[in-house]
Amino acid sequence: MRIVPILFASMLSNAALAAPLKMSFQYVPNEGGEILECTHTRIRDLPDWKVDCGNGQKTFTAHVIARQYQREPIPQTGLEILYWVTAPGETPTSVHKYHSTTMFLQLKYKTEVHSLVLYQGVENDMASLKLSLTVGAE
Repeated sequence: MRIVPILFASMLSNAALAAPLKMSFQYVPNEGGEILECTHTRIRDLPDWKVDCGNGQKTFTAHVIARQYQREPIPQTGLEILYWVTAPGETPTSVHKYHSTTMFLQLKYKTEVHSLVLYQGVENDMASLKLSLTVGAE
């Protein structure tokens, strides 16, 4: 499995929270079948990734943004994850299919986020593109 570190300081409102973010993907069928390991490569300088699963068996484009912030005077930690997936159509000329999740998690006290796993349904919810995020991991 290929894990690419990303420094996402520009997406954070507090420089002290800027930590390496490690990200990985897996293709997970919902009704059994083989789980495919995926590799990902950045598309230009955007937060977009070409995700290739099972040596080209499945290909997606993933738009991933992670923002962590802390607020005062009431100690709070917030986390926002945008995870949008574009799948190719059935033929090269058919329309792409879009799947998206935006998640906001707000905690009452200051804390640090260690890891998060999101499953985005793809292929008419017959499978999921699993996204694993780990903050500050080596």
